[in-house]
Amino acid sequence: MVDKSKKRQYLLVPLYIILSALEGDPISIKMILKHYHSYMAKLCLTNGFNEVGQFVTYVDEYMLSQLEIKLIEAILKFKIN
Repeated sequence: MVDKSKKRQYLLVPLYIILSALEGDPISIKMILKHYHSYMAKLCLTNGFNEVGQFVTYVDEYMLSQLEIKLIEAILKFKIN
């Protein structure tokens, strides 16, 4: 039986990376994209069939790229008061 009362601790993106990404630093933006890549890939899982007719689950690359674009747009529009 799995104990569901344990809460996972996820690392946060450091503030200095966020602040430099807000200024448009491409390396910082890439680090944020890398941080959220596995989460976005999980959101983009799709079911289908491969060439030999086997049922497979795969990452929809088009949907993943659209999510990455939306994240970049959100980073650049983000305002800190």
